Amino acid sequence: MSAAAKPLGVELIDRERVLDQLFATREVTPVRLATETAAIGELEGRLRSVHLTAHLETRALLNPHQIALISKIRGYGDPGALPHHH
Repeated sequence: MSAAAKPLGVELIDRERVLDQLFATREVTPVRLATETAAIGELEGRLRSVHLTAHLETRALLNPHQIALISKIRGYGDPGALPHHH
C-alpha cells in the first residue's frame, strides 16, 4: 500500500499547494478552480481506493477470529462507532 499511496499523497499535496498559490496570488479563476478541485478530488479518490484495497487484501489473509478482532478494534458493528473514513 505504501508504495502506491506515497506518490499519490505527494501529488495531492502538490495540487493543494498550486490551489493555495492561485488564491494567494489572486490568479484563481472559476475555470482553474474547477480544474484544480476536480484533480484534487480525483487524487483523494484514488488514494482512498489504494487504502481500502489494502484492507481487502489483508482481510483475505486472516482467519475468521482475526477478522472479528480487527472489526471490534475498528468499531465495526458498534452502532455508535464512526464510519471508516480516515
